[in-house]
Amino acid sequence: TDLVGKPAPDFYAHPEQRKKLKHALQKQGHVYNWELELVRPNGEHFWVMFSASTINYDGEVALIASYVDITELNIAQAQLLQSAKMAALGEMSAGVAHEINNPIGFISSNLKVAGDYVNDLRELIPDTDQNRELLDDFTDLIGESSDGARRIASIVSDLKTFSSIDQADYTQCDVNELLSSAIHLLQTEYGHDLAIIEKPGKLPGISGHPSRLSQTFYNLLDNAAQALKSREQGAESGRILVRTSVEKDGIQVVIQDNGCGIADSIRERIFDAFFTSRPVGSGTGLGLTVARDTVRAHRGTIQIDSREGTGTRATLFLPIS
Repeated sequence: TDLVGKPAPDFYAHPEQRKKLKHALQKQGHVYNWELELVRPNGEHFWVMFSASTINYDGEVALIASYVDITELNIAQAQLLQSAKMAALGEMSAGVAHEINNPIGFISSNLKVAGDYVNDLRELIPDTDQNRELLDDFTDLIGESSDGARRIASIVSDLKTFSSIDQADYTQCDVNELLSSAIHLLQTEYGHDLAIIEKPGKLPGISGHPSRLSQTFYNLLDNAAQALKSREQGAESGRILVRTSVEKDGIQVVIQDNGCGIADSIRERIFDAFFTSRPVGSGTGLGLTVARDTVRAHRGTIQIDSREGTGTRATLFLPIS
């Protein structure tokens, strides 16, 4: 009853797929194992493996077709691919960290020595305005270089925390620390002018999977940053508020932005696998799906509240035990 009387194009997520399908059927009379993205009457997207052949039915050209639902298979394959990418990134970052930490250590040590030399020079050379200005410039350059070295070390550390694949299942986690690492990674990508206001509460440790929680926090923060980029011109300054607290027998994490918000027409689909409102090539559509699955695996809850044009609030609850 959902199908009868309705035009076929209504059920294709991408009309151009149907055009290619029709062209192939008209040209060769059959198609085998075409992967198509379709839409149910309730708006839910799903994927099928489609095969069809033209036949003669009661004197007219007709079509006999089969559809095999492969949605779960696609989700599993995408998650497997993501896990493989994260595992490769984890191995790579471990090697990068090892190679970078040693020279960064040398640089930091040499800069400290250079700073001591500058202090010695202040006592050895004549105290003139020109010399003081020159030494002050040296001190500033050494300080900026030291800050840069510390930042590189921090980025490497955050990348390791984010991407490592833990083989020992769950361990004791510091949620504030994981959030802080995700924020540093986000600022590395978007720039430090991204306004993120942190209001961490004092939290107990929880039993969790550090890399999966880090990925969840990063996905939510990345969505917030993208929403800020999509705001209307002339809107108030963009900001992301990150707040943590203890609620009942668990930890509550709130990530709130004043970005473009989520349109009413797509709000019910935000957790659908592969669904994304970003331009083609800018997102996999798995960010919120992975976040939801991770929170559920930790026996917690996630809620997304949003109004178009005013912003979005993601609220996570993770039980302590």
